Amino acid sequence: MEFTGERMIPEVNRDDLIYLQHISRYLFALQFVKDKKVLDVASGTGYGTKLIAEHGAKDVFGVDIDLLSIKYSIDKFFHKRSHFIVGDALYLPFKDNSFEVIIAFETIEHVDNPERFLKEISRILISKGIFLCSTPNTDVLPEDNPFHKIKFTYKSFKEFINRFFPQYTLVYQNSMLAETFLVDTTISKQKETEQFMAQNHLLFRQPSNNSQFLIAIAKKDEEIDENSITQMITLKENLIFDKTIKGLINQIKELEAKLALTKARKKKTSFISRLLK
Repeated sequence: MEFTGERMIPEVNRDDLIYLQHISRYLFALQFVKDKKVLDVASGTGYGTKLIAEHGAKDVFGVDIDLLSIKYSIDKFFHKRSHFIVGDALYLPFKDNSFEVIIAFETIEHVDNPERFLKEISRILISKGIFLCSTPNTDVLPEDNPFHKIKFTYKSFKEFINRFFPQYTLVYQNSMLAETFLVDTTISKQKETEQFMAQNHLLFRQPSNNSQFLIAIAKKDEEIDENSITQMITLKENLIFDKTIKGLINQIKELEAKLALTKARKKKTSFISRLLK
């Protein structure tokens, strides 16, 4: 299968940051799927659907509009509890109240009618179900993807989700030495945030509206317990990452070290210049 930029293909993108970002979102979602009937909308090449099935979902359906992607999913990522179906996200082929968890990562910006899309999600999600929806934050990331039909900023995404799901919280994903996912309550408490990051040996000072990706955790009825959400995905805790991704992380570390060295040299040069004046 050829990479066009629309769907991540693990065997093609394994050396790229896009692989880490996409896999991490599914790792984050695993905390919600155990013993649940799950729908993975726009499942792409199927890697996330299989990951959900492997980690305790009762049943998981992967739906994508592209027949080639569904065939690839069945061939590469079949699992006994997974089902791959060709379908349109705007006309999902399921009865009302069919799913306990619905996941739509990097999907909403691709559809022609996002309003209808969220109405469909609401229709097939049970009243106490959970909907996970992610999108790039165009306040931060350059929007040059020809497959995107709509652009969401931090503000517009919050407002749009709230129109259809009164109970929601936002999670903020950023690529660092690990993928971080922070909820509103953590962001708002600076001291707790700093303690949390210190415990995880990471420095995070990114305001929520400057995060690279936005993830909504939404419900139709019940309030969301933000304190129960696992907020960080780290490399060492997840064996899903292979040696190639560990190599990518090492490259990031090396780059950061070089940048720090360059900064130190510039500072030293500036200091010597002032002394010679």
